[in-house]
Amino acid sequence: MKRIGLIIATTALAILATASVSSAQMGVAVMWEGGGIPGVFALPITFGEGMVFQPVVMIDWQGDDGPTPGTRLGLGASFEKEMGEGDTKPLFGGRAGVAIVSPKVGDSYTNFSLGVFVGGTAKLADNVSIVGQWGPDVTIVGEKGSASGKSYASINSAASLTLRWWIWGNK
Repeated sequence: MKRIGLIIATTALAILATASVSSAQMGVAVMWEGGGIPGVFALPITFGEGMVFQPVVMIDWQGDDGPTPGTRLGLGASFEKEMGEGDTKPLFGGRAGVAIVSPKVGDSYTNFSLGVFVGGTAKLADNVSIVGQWGPDVTIVGEKGSASGKSYASINSAASLTLRWWIWGNK
């Protein structure tokens, strides 16, 4: 019985994927959340009418002189919906992520974040676009990352600028 369910589910996913492959597009992206070298790398995937799913990986090394020396590795994803037609469009969406922080001194800890955003996208050239986003994030900081030794939540605003190169499909 389990095999039949697995076969049905696989067949349904294959049909769904085949139906949306004609409009699917995929690319690579770098995201700046502050100044300097981009610390976030992404794999944007479009599907449907103006919808983008974007898995992300973030790597942040802070030297001995930084405010929090150590390494931060993050994984997450965002989902956005573009509105309208043309080369410049507004968008909205949501994002979620997890960051594993390994300070130079002390124990490692994990932060979880969830947020929403508004922004816009503009086509710069064939298969190249730029996206700006801003919105609030809720972050749950791990207990080892807090001065009190207890987990806590914080609300922050987050802004980013993403340069996307669409390497498969025509965006």
